[in-house]
Amino acid sequence: VIPELYEALRKYGSKDVTEELKADDQIEEKSAERAINATWKAYKGYSASQLSKISHIKGGPWDSVWNCEEGGGRFGVIPDRIIREYYSSRVKKSDPAHDLA
Repeated sequence: VIPELYEALRKYGSKDVTEELKADDQIEEKSAERAINATWKAYKGYSASQLSKISHIKGGPWDSVWNCEEGGGRFGVIPDRIIREYYSSRVKKSDPAHDLA
């Protein structure tokens, strides 16, 4: 969770976000922009509660940190490495070409 974003969205709870949020950051890398756009396209139709269930899935990055004493628990930062490994393996599993390799 990005604390500033969480605070801006918290008032909506599980309801739809009804205002446009302004971002201060600029995306400089094309690969990052493509990843963000692909993620938006894939998940834009999900509700807040559906996204929460997806992001809190057992065995996922959040679960790994939340339930690990060394991981920092509730306020632990999920290392990029854990996120990358988890989602890279999921992409490979869903890629038909991966089965042919």
